[in-house]
Amino acid sequence: MSKTIKLMEAFDQALATGAVNYVDRDADTLVIINTMSTYAEKNNLNLTEGEIEEFAIAELNKRSAAAADFLYNRQQIEK
Repeated sequence: MSKTIKLMEAFDQALATGAVNYVDRDADTLVIINTMSTYAEKNNLNLTEGEIEEFAIAELNKRSAAAADFLYNRQQIEK
């Protein structure tokens, strides 16, 4: 299994815990990184803290940009 797949699996599991509230980005980031680390350790995924943190922040940025795009498009449609 590639590192990207392992990281995505851990990221998806972190979001599925319900601890991410999408209100405070800094707190959500810490929760996701912590949960990803715990998941990776529990499932012997051999991921470093640096890899996990870098992936989590990049994925959150990507999703944030997609959400902003969606909201902009929705506002344009509703005009």
